[in-house]
Amino acid sequence: MKAKMSFAGGDILPLLKRAGNWAFRRKYRMLAALVVFILMCIGSLRSGGPMREKETHYLTGEGSFFLAAENEREFCQEFIPGHDAVLDLVGISFHKAESESADCEIYVSVKDGEDNLLFEKSLDFAELNNNAYTYIDTKIRLKKGALYYLRINFDIGNDVTLGVNACSREYELEENRDFYQGGERLESQLVTMYSYSDVLPGENAGIVYLLGFLAALGIAVGPPRHKKWNFAFGAGIFLLTPPVLGYYLEMLATDMTQLLQENLWINIGLIYGIWLILLLLTLSWRITVTAGTFFVSILYIVNYYFMRFRGTPFKLG
Repeated sequence: MKAKMSFAGGDILPLLKRAGNWAFRRKYRMLAALVVFILMCIGSLRSGGPMREKETHYLTGEGSFFLAAENEREFCQEFIPGHDAVLDLVGISFHKAESESADCEIYVSVKDGEDNLLFEKSLDFAELNNNAYTYIDTKIRLKKGALYYLRINFDIGNDVTLGVNACSREYELEENRDFYQGGERLESQLVTMYSYSDVLPGENAGIVYLLGFLAALGIAVGPPRHKKWNFAFGAGIFLLTPPVLGYYLEMLATDMTQLLQENLWINIGLIYGIWLILLLLTLSWRITVTAGTFFVSILYIVNYYFMRFRGTPFKLG
């Protein structure tokens, strides 16, 4: 006796067959929807893409204290990045005697968990800021959740007042883990700053996946055939698409950290105006949405290259 597959009290096989037939009849729409979804995700989420951001984490130095440097006793701060990103800058808070001018070398390096050297730079005494961050260009790509070591070695004379500032672990910095001097674990942490670029926040990825899914769904399903539903569908697309399209194109063409919200809404209002003119001229939802999206996208592409190469936005007239 064969067991029947059921869903909500009925056979599931007929439902699957109907769904398969529906997808096959729309195979070209389904293929186009998949291509659009993939292109939107790749174009938006790629390294260096518009959804990538800069992010900086740092300790303020509150409650910090001085740890004297010693030859052959390196400082080592373990840290774990919270993102797959590029570490652009490391900031280290040094302490030195203001009046001194010393002949010494400070070596700063970053190694991974397998002791591979990723970055190394030497600094002289004059390059150090006293009781403030000394910024060091690193430009290395790090992996989320991996362990790294920020190492500081000193080659100094006996009469030089030089060292680093540390603070209690009670002051939280998400990257910092154990802190050592000369292999001895300290109950403190180095006062540090980590500045990243090419960071992909989870909410940005979620926005792209949602917009890509909605665009793909619209392409795959298409407008309904019934006149009343077709009118409602077209009106809904007309009302909802300009804000979504405007926001998405702003993300692609504009540095969102410098975008004023009122400018965004002005641009969305212009999109509504363009679409309304097209609707009055064509009396067709389909032509309005297709031609309007194409025209607005071209304007944003032109504006992107104006901003990139001229530094000024594109203006009509």
